[in-house]
Amino acid sequence: MNHFRGQRVCTAKVTRLLLVCCAFFSCCDNADAASDTLLPFGTHSWRYTDSGSLPAANWFARSYPATGWKNNFGQFGYGEGDETTLIGFGPDPQMKFVTTYFRSTFTVADTAAYTSVSFCLLRDAGAVVYLNGAELFRENMPGVPETIGNNTYALSCLSEPEENTVVTNSYPAALLRNGLNYLAVEIHQCSPTSADLSFDLSVLGESEAGSSSVIRGPYLQVGTSSNIIVRWRTSIPTTSRVEYGTNEGNLDQAIVNFGFTNEHEILLPNLSAATKYFYNVGTATQVIEGDSSYFFVTAPTPGSTPPVRIWAIGDFGTGYGAQDEVRDAY
Repeated sequence: MNHFRGQRVCTAKVTRLLLVCCAFFSCCDNADAASDTLLPFGTHSWRYTDSGSLPAANWFARSYPATGWKNNFGQFGYGEGDETTLIGFGPDPQMKFVTTYFRSTFTVADTAAYTSVSFCLLRDAGAVVYLNGAELFRENMPGVPETIGNNTYALSCLSEPEENTVVTNSYPAALLRNGLNYLAVEIHQCSPTSADLSFDLSVLGESEAGSSSVIRGPYLQVGTSSNIIVRWRTSIPTTSRVEYGTNEGNLDQAIVNFGFTNEHEILLPNLSAATKYFYNVGTATQVIEGDSSYFFVTAPTPGSTPPVRIWAIGDFGTGYGAQDEVRDAY
C-alpha cells in the first residue's frame, strides 16, 4: 500500500510507565495536536504466538480466528528485564526463533473525528505492521516488493538508543473503519543469537487543535523546470497541504502530508516549464495563507536560451531600516 505518511521518533527508556506517558503526549512530540488514544501501550491485551512457526498464510486477515494463541499485555519481549510478558525463543539460545506474531483490535466510533492516525511502534529488531488485513508499513526489514517470510531476519541488530526508540508513522484517518479495526504485527529477530527482543504499539487518532498561524515563510527552494519545494513553519504542529494551479481562481492541484509537524516541506512535482503558478499553504482541512501575491514561475526548459534578469542580495537580516533602504535602492 502506498500512502503519504509522516514519521517521527520518540526516544525514551522503555518502561511501561514511560510508554503510557508517551502515548498520552501523542508519541512525545505532538502535544499541541488533539489526540485520542485508540489503543494504548501496556494496558491493552494482545494475542500472540511464539512457537517459531508461521501460524497460517492468512494470519493477518481480519477474519483469522487466532485459535490457541496466548493472550497478555505489553511490553512483550525478553533479555532486557523491562518486559511485562516474556516471549519464548525456543529450546536453543544459540538458535532463537526468528519471528513472533501478534494480533489485537481497537474500536473507532467515528473516523470523521480525526485527520490522521498514528502508529507508535517499539520494535527490536524488525517489524511488519498490518491494518485490517493489509500491510501498512515495515521497520528495519527488507523493503517492498521483497516477500517477508517466517525466517526473514531484520536488516540490522539494534542497540541503545535505537532499541528503545518508539518510531511513529502517521497516515490519513480514512484508513480506519468505523467500529472494530484489526491490527497484526510480526516481530523479527536480527540474528539467531540476539540477546533480546521487544515489542509494543499504541494507536492515536489525531485532529488539528487550536488556531495555527504561519510564523516563517512560506518560501521556495530548489526550483527547476518541473519541480519546486514549498516550505513554512507554523505556531503549532499541523498536517501540511499546498494547493496550486496556473489559474489564481482555480487552484486545482494539491499535495497533502498527513503527518503533524511545525516544519512543513512539500514538493510540487510534474510542473510545466516557464509557467506561472499560484499557490496557498495550510492544513489538510483549511487554508492558512495564500492570495494573488503567492506565486512562482518555473525555470525555462533545459537547453533553451531566454533572456535572464538576476538580482542578487546577501543576508536578508531582520528587516530593519537600513535593509529596507538597500531593497528600495534596487
